[in-house]
Amino acid sequence: MSVAVISPLGMSPPVVTTFVDYLGGVRDLVVITTAERRVKEGFELIRVALKIKYPKTRIHEVELPF
Repeated sequence: MSVAVISPLGMSPPVVTTFVDYLGGVRDLVVITTAERRVKEGFELIRVALKIKYPKTRIHEVELPF
């Protein structure tokens, strides 16, 4: 089964990666971010960690304008 996830990102990137681990089979992950530097760093952490663990998962960022 192919799964797509849409997740807002705050200051805790492990919440997103743990959720992806829990669901399994995630093929698309859309992460909603803000322009906040710490949120951007968290997104980069998620992107790198998931590319290593789940190389076939597509990761997309949608940035809110604040």
